[in-house]
Amino acid sequence: MFSEKQISAYRSIRAPEELRERVVCKARKNAEKGSGNWAIRLAPIAAAFLLILGLAFFLPQNPLVSVFVDGNALTGTLEWESASRGPERSVTAVSLPFEIQSEEETVISVSRGFLITEDDALRTSLTFDGEIAFRWELRQGETEAQMEISCGKNLRRIAISYDDAQNKFLIKEI
Repeated sequence: MFSEKQISAYRSIRAPEELRERVVCKARKNAEKGSGNWAIRLAPIAAAFLLILGLAFFLPQNPLVSVFVDGNALTGTLEWESASRGPERSVTAVSLPFEIQSEEETVISVSRGFLITEDDALRTSLTFDGEIAFRWELRQGETEAQMEISCGKNLRRIAISYDDAQNKFLIKEI
């Protein structure tokens, strides 16, 4: 297609040295700009990552509180079948065994009835750290009550109510 003469003529053409220097100089400047550019683009991402990491480590976490009724974890609605009717058709007293485990100091209070620990003292509130077992006793005729469990910023409320149709107490977190 091309003769040897033409090929050798094209190969002999050279760009002026001044033009070559300008192209090389511009290429170096662009390379230097680009190398510093990545750090500028990654800086906001790195700052956001460090902020999230710092918040995860330094913000106080809500402590975990586990509630068990008669050995069963309170995750939904539990039924308590040891309810019976007295002679006046009112619900007799009921005693519910609870166990609560927490990671920090915890305060338990009830709207009705009493909390009874192993020392058999009747209380409407308890303060403890770690794990505690107690009975929540409702007197005859008491068919609804609430318990509040406060641990750090974590607040849990538990309701107990009597279901006439099932003749059972229902225990659930509200």
